[in-house]
Amino acid sequence: MPSTTQVTMFASYDYRISQKMRARFQLNVANLTDDDRPQWSGYGTLAANALLNGNPRKQVLSTFTQFDPRKFTLTTSVNF
Repeated sequence: MPSTTQVTMFASYDYRISQKMRARFQLNVANLTDDDRPQWSGYGTLAANALLNGNPRKQVLSTFTQFDPRKFTLTTSVNF
């Protein structure tokens, strides 16, 4: 089965509101490349002719899942 890679990234910014208060903004992006190809995880065996017990048999990819679509999450926190 082919290997897969999912890319996730984040960026954050700290901001001082006052001497005792700080804010932090963080943007997370899951599935940055928006990979929507199926992720194959299993094989099935099929007969190549009408006889179920006949030969030759073929293996085909049969079970798959997909990554969640690209997702943006913005969080803000304030410390005081």
